[in-house]
Amino acid sequence: MGKTNEVINVAVFLVVMYGLRVRVIDLDPQADSSAALGFEVDTEEDAPSVYDAITDAYARQRLVTGTAARAIQECRWDVPWKDKLTFIPSRFDLEEANQVAPNLDYYLRLRAALEGTDDDVDVTLYDCPPSLGVLPQMAWADSDDVMLVTQPSFRSYRGLRRTQAQLYYVKDKLLVPDLDVVGYVINGARDQTKNHQHWTKRIISELGEDRHWGTVPLRATLSRLDDQLKAVEFMDDSAEKEALKAHYKPIVHRIHTLATTTINEEI
Repeated sequence: MGKTNEVINVAVFLVVMYGLRVRVIDLDPQADSSAALGFEVDTEEDAPSVYDAITDAYARQRLVTGTAARAIQECRWDVPWKDKLTFIPSRFDLEEANQVAPNLDYYLRLRAALEGTDDDVDVTLYDCPPSLGVLPQMAWADSDDVMLVTQPSFRSYRGLRRTQAQLYYVKDKLLVPDLDVVGYVINGARDQTKNHQHWTKRIISELGEDRHWGTVPLRATLSRLDDQLKAVEFMDDSAEKEALKAHYKPIVHRIHTLATTTINEEI
């Protein structure tokens, strides 16, 4: 199970449970979020993508705002609430964004591209690639709040430490004063193994219990849904579905609280 699985499930539950308007921005060249939302990655070659929005956001040595507007799409699912779940698709050519030796303006292109395009949404979720390269830093430059998805293992723990260090760098260099890790989710946990128990405790002790938004266990059903790019919400009604939803409810509740608090403050 990976981060895309969490992004899609959280997006769906924010819509279904709370009626929020959610936008998913796919910043992973693998384009799994786009595919999960119904985008035909291999055939829709002419459809504007997030890479087009980024490249169009810089012209004549200056940043251009709002270029992401033409890339926004409604999710393709046949559900009554599909107008509340929109996305900006990715394609494999997004990998080219990592080939440029970036300057400060380059990191700010996504922020410029999205400026003025999100007035119709309550929550924007970024599905970033599993790296600390240009693309995640572009997302952080346009964000106030970061939710980390990790696993209870040494390698994931080491990745968390590196991610935190890079976040502080972006916060300082890209002038994002409110950027902070507001929560984290431990994914793929097996409580019966001593190794997972150890790293779960270690992660919680260092990142804080108050920011631990939830733990999603390793389950064969979740792994299968992940392979199928399918959300838990679309399972047949069953006790298992309700049990899986229960793992996501505290995560979704935290994001809903954060989003609605921000909305009320802006009003």
